[in-house]
Amino acid sequence: LDIRAMASHIRVLEKLLNDLRDQDSSGKEANLVEGAIRDIMKSHPEAEHCGRFCGLHSAIAQLQEDANSPELARQGLLQAAQVLLAADLGTIRYSTQLHEPEPGQKTSARLQLSRRQCLEILAAGFFGVLHRRWSEGTADPGNGDMPGFNFSKLWQYDSERWETKNFVLMAVLIFFGQASRLSDEILDENLTITRKALGRPELPNSDLGFCPVELMEDGVSIHSFGGKEHLQADFANSYLGGGVLSGGGTQEECMFTEFPELLAIIYVTERMLPHEAVEIQGARRYAEHTMGGRHAWSEQFCRATEIGAPIDAVALDAVSFGRKGPHKQYWPDYIQQDIRKCSAALLLPEMDKTFRRKFVTGLWGCGAFRGEPELKLLIQWISCSMEPSIQSMVFCPFDQKQKLIAKGLLRVLEVIGQASVKRVLDILEDARFAKSNDTFAFVLSQFEEAS
Repeated sequence: LDIRAMASHIRVLEKLLNDLRDQDSSGKEANLVEGAIRDIMKSHPEAEHCGRFCGLHSAIAQLQEDANSPELARQGLLQAAQVLLAADLGTIRYSTQLHEPEPGQKTSARLQLSRRQCLEILAAGFFGVLHRRWSEGTADPGNGDMPGFNFSKLWQYDSERWETKNFVLMAVLIFFGQASRLSDEILDENLTITRKALGRPELPNSDLGFCPVELMEDGVSIHSFGGKEHLQADFANSYLGGGVLSGGGTQEECMFTEFPELLAIIYVTERMLPHEAVEIQGARRYAEHTMGGRHAWSEQFCRATEIGAPIDAVALDAVSFGRKGPHKQYWPDYIQQDIRKCSAALLLPEMDKTFRRKFVTGLWGCGAFRGEPELKLLIQWISCSMEPSIQSMVFCPFDQKQKLIAKGLLRVLEVIGQASVKRVLDILEDARFAKSNDTFAFVLSQFEEAS
């Protein structure tokens, strides 16, 4: 951080704080904040490309229209400015990539951020003090392979063009407002980031069976399963957060909008390698929203909710077949790569080998990554069954339950539930399966032939 620039930023933020405290500033918050951000951004090379701040204005206005919390945006802006003035951003540490372990081996590295530090990072991003472009990480090897972290696209988000509210920036403001009500004890709680790496998995014993599967109804959210006994899946990009800072609306982006502290984790987390997954313990839910669905403008909302209990979640990025071609997902090497990724995600971050938990997941890699839901279900079920700490797999089909049942899901659960993991792995590695495009039909046909 440039100390001279920081001195200038402090003067800007102190003035903003005084202006926001002035009773006559009511209704002028967006203009005041835009002016402060533009002054801060003058220290960045791309300051002239800030563009319109229509997204900032719309997010503040949309929150102020909420009859349940009309003052939340103002409270949040005051909190963010106050926190940033007191922040020590020079002490931030990072979660960096781990070397690939030997076959059958595993390693991990832990990083802790307090809830207060997450608030400081997000406040610094919101006001433009922290502004990392996507190219900066890869251009300089000394910086690591870090994701971009800046709010430019959220400041400029055009709600009229996209016909959706600026959910992500609204959630950030809600988090700021909610944080103003938190005790010091809760602000000083830690979020633990555990980067887990796994060598090529060893083949399972021939007598290893499958773990139970709990099939949920359509509409049941992965994120409704809290507590240490549940590990929630984050269908991640290799760069944590994916397109959330552009306002995107996939499963990961929706999750980060409900749990805004996760947005701060983006800043400190280097890109995941194929043998890595990142588990995050301790994030809380601050907002609820309709992001990711198709709703009329009048039905869209992002609003404060009762602050939730801490959750455990794990980011795992599936192989993307958008450019490779969806037919390649049936090739053995790619199946093994996804099994390895999922197996890394399921590893316990602690050394307590007696603790068991449920993995709550769903249509991993089945959206933009073009994965087949039936194959991804089997890959995750195999991985869960190979990990001793997993008690069962809780599968949330989003809106695909009837389609999966029509494909033979219930029969698959019955037949495979009585088979060995090795037997199913052998079927998926059969050369004929690589030419298939219907996982359930092929697997069931192999069991029927054998019987």
